[in-house]
Amino acid sequence: MLETGHETNPQHHLLHRRLDGDVVASLDDWQRHAINDALETAKWSNEHPLNLRLSVPFFTKRFYLTIVGGPEQRTHARLKEERHTHPVRSVINLLFAVGVVGGAAILMLLILALYSSILEF
Repeated sequence: MLETGHETNPQHHLLHRRLDGDVVASLDDWQRHAINDALETAKWSNEHPLNLRLSVPFFTKRFYLTIVGGPEQRTHARLKEERHTHPVRSVINLLFAVGVVGGAAILMLLILALYSSILEF
């Protein structure tokens, strides 16, 4: 590990696995401390009031969905940059939105049909 005391942080494990052992061995104490500080400040999973993480099976694969929410803390420059790197208007996002709205509509129609005695149960 880069520095002891951080063994429970998944970011430390990921970085340690991805770095070549010679690179880790070549780091001095100041560099290890700087990397650990950077990893600690990059944690965001526990800082959101809304933190919903789902893993959904889809045929033979699994997909994940993460929804986080809370007060906006990103700067205007970062928001502008992220608009270009992660655009909201993409084919996958459109298909996801259509699927969610379509699924909700079908569920609502089914509930309406069951409670209006169109379908007897």
